Amino acid sequence: MTVAPIAKSLGPDSDGVLDVALEALRFEHAHAEASRSRAALERLAAARAANLVSRSRSIRAMALYVSALGVLGARVLLIALVHLVGI
Repeated sequence: MTVAPIAKSLGPDSDGVLDVALEALRFEHAHAEASRSRAALERLAAARAANLVSRSRSIRAMALYVSALGVLGARVLLIALVHLVGI
């Protein structure tokens, strides 16, 4: 009768082994989650940079368009003034 408890105590503690394995899995999961979060943040930063470049191009195009309209408007006003004065 005394042999069974001694043999059981000499073997590995199955709960301890499971706890260590579970902790290792938790660590790996946390590391994978951090990597996914970092990758998501990098994709978000790249999308934001592309959006800023696109917005900058749009603003430049609108500024050119408005300035072209201004030049055309000035020409029309000049023509109207010339006709009004009768030169």
